[in-house]
Amino acid sequence: RGNNLGPAGFRSVESGGQFGRGRLIYMRELLRFILCGFLLLTAREGIAQDSQLVPEQITLLDAVRSAITRHPALHTEEQQLQISRALRQQASSVFDDVLAGGLNQSHLNSPLTKYQQSEALASGIQTTNLFSNLTDLNFGSTKLLRDGITFGPTFDVGRTTDNLTNAPGVNSSHLGLQITLPLLRGRGREVVTSQENAAGIEIDATLLDLRQTVATLIANAASSYWSYVAAQKSLAVAMGSEQRGRQFLDNVQSLIDADQSPRSDIRNVEANLADRQATRILAQENALEARQALALNMGLGADSVSEQLSTLDEFPEPAAGFVPADDPAKLKRYRDEALNRRFDLQAADKRVVEAKVLSKASFNLLKPQLDLTFSTGYSGLAEGTQASRYLYSPFTGVQGLDAVAGVVYQFPHANSLAKGKVAQATALLRQAEIHSQDLSRTVASSVTTSYSSLRNAVLRLEKARKSVAEFQAALEGEHEKLTLGIGSVVDILTVEDRLTTALQGEVQAQMSYAVALVTFRYATGTFFNGSDPSITIQKQDLTTFPFSNGTAAETSADKR
Repeated sequence: RGNNLGPAGFRSVESGGQFGRGRLIYMRELLRFILCGFLLLTAREGIAQDSQLVPEQITLLDAVRSAITRHPALHTEEQQLQISRALRQQASSVFDDVLAGGLNQSHLNSPLTKYQQSEALASGIQTTNLFSNLTDLNFGSTKLLRDGITFGPTFDVGRTTDNLTNAPGVNSSHLGLQITLPLLRGRGREVVTSQENAAGIEIDATLLDLRQTVATLIANAASSYWSYVAAQKSLAVAMGSEQRGRQFLDNVQSLIDADQSPRSDIRNVEANLADRQATRILAQENALEARQALALNMGLGADSVSEQLSTLDEFPEPAAGFVPADDPAKLKRYRDEALNRRFDLQAADKRVVEAKVLSKASFNLLKPQLDLTFSTGYSGLAEGTQASRYLYSPFTGVQGLDAVAGVVYQFPHANSLAKGKVAQATALLRQAEIHSQDLSRTVASSVTTSYSSLRNAVLRLEKARKSVAEFQAALEGEHEKLTLGIGSVVDILTVEDRLTTALQGEVQAQMSYAVALVTFRYATGTFFNGSDPSITIQKQDLTTFPFSNGTAAETSADKR
């Protein structure tokens, strides 16, 4: 289906007016969800999605795509993203409308004093107690605005009947509006929305963590792929060496049988063959370990790859004459690119901003709670026990508006909670800044070391190939000398072993170059373009130098 991955995400700090904010938040979160979903739609060409088994022949891109599709680390990071979104939802919950309501019915019996009994008797009522029925229906709503103001309507309807003064029944109602305006603590958008804004920034940081996880999985899978390629080639070299050892043993035995070579030569040849067999056994074990490491980095189980698994891609080759330049100016440029591209650094910077938001808001807690309260409304009254009179009470007997204003002050003497939160927020900010600075230092260092490793890998590969060519020529010369009767079996075995070592060295040099490219791209954050809303992975992004001037013209003078 292609190989597009998800974006780094969008800023989530609230801005703009009051109206339409809910719709904007909803649309933004929907876009985040859809775009992040692209992470799960990476290309799966050559890899079975529903089955954990892989083909017996895989390419480099097969290994990488399997890693960024199946690896548990990616799914773990996806769940962390869901956690961040859930925390953002929780932080926004304080701005939700809160509805409340209740219905109460009470029947009360209260004894009367002698005086109260006589007063009731004077009114023609003979009783020793007051029994009353109270019915109350109330509901209301409160809402906290993002500037700190709290408001909400209230509505209450009640009915009272008793055997003394309210025998006909009294229905009363009150409809009002309450407003609380903070003057010190809890005032201002930056303070009130700090938790919500910080949670939104954390979502952005988690999205960047997700992209960094993808880059890490790519690097690990590619490195494991080249390690397995090297293990296969090293095994082939060891098997070839063993085969040549067997052939040489047969030839020496034939010469001994023909009395053309001393019998003592056979011991050297047999000992040499045993040593080559031991080397081949070790190479088989290394190949098994490399295959299992590749399976794990592809996100597969230990039994998901066949013992006959082979790789289709050959080691990348440096461009003709290409040797990375030993140039401090170019190295500085690559470090600067890494500091701008690396997703883990961007995530760390996001968390510094997040900590600043929380730290700034925490200082508001040091202020006293000083609120201005205001309420207004009206009351209604209707007499009678009929149901209609109960419902008519909000609309009858209205005399005018009520108005109540007040000031509420509250401040703990020690204010230890606020001081502790300020100290905590300040420490978290400092911790985030230190982490960001330390990560920048680490990234810059990794660029320097990986660039040096890449340069040395190119030089090493050139020398390793020259060594192989020279030993091959030397071995041919030793065989000619033996044919002419001026050579020895020991000399041939010595050169043969050194040629095998040179061939193994060439394989390791090729692997070092391939892995060095992957490591340098990871260090500089150049597996994919971080500014694109989606991620496209191509083979050349794993097997070539990432910067445009990485050509022979750049570094030919540095070739040794």
